[in-house]
Amino acid sequence: MLINKMRKSKKWHKKGFTLVELLVAIVIMSILTVSVFAITNSASRTFAKGTDSIKADDVKDLVLALVKKNLYSKDDIVLDSEFNHIGEGGAIDVNIIKEHHAVFSCNGRAYYLPSVLDGVIEYDENGLPAGSVPLLSEDAYDKYGVKLSFMPLVNVSDGSCVALRVQATVYATSEPDKVIARGRQSFTLMNVERLGNNVEYAVDGYTQICYYV
Repeated sequence: MLINKMRKSKKWHKKGFTLVELLVAIVIMSILTVSVFAITNSASRTFAKGTDSIKADDVKDLVLALVKKNLYSKDDIVLDSEFNHIGEGGAIDVNIIKEHHAVFSCNGRAYYLPSVLDGVIEYDENGLPAGSVPLLSEDAYDKYGVKLSFMPLVNVSDGSCVALRVQATVYATSEPDKVIARGRQSFTLMNVERLGNNVEYAVDGYTQICYYV
């Protein structure tokens, strides 16, 4: 008798989960799985976005630093956002290139062009002036492009030029309209005078002229 009761009791405790309990467990596990996936995916996107911003900032900082170097080291310099203002139909006479160096952006890259002694500019199939020197190596850009723009900062009270602002806009080459980073740097120049689209200034006793467009 006692043994039979113990066997019956043991069988009773071996009873499994009901269908409702299993369904509840499956639903809970599904919710947990979806939540973990959403959190992981969001963190991954945030990390990728942060990495993109860091790389784009590096490109922007390097380009601005090299523009500054050229601005302070060249006696006469032309600054252009896309090098399309010089020559026939441009805002700047092509003869200026005979004595003036140039810093410009073209097709998402920044370049330096030494003065062209004969004033004749030849372009390659990409619209890049022959003899142009890249400010950055191609590897430094990664998957980004950069566009330069220039603007003098004028004292509104007397119209005098107090500084020159350089802006570097970094965008994704796959999406040219998508701006990843944008940086501005204002360069304070000594004895600055604005003459139309020219900025004349003196550094270490030497008069320098910057043509901007």
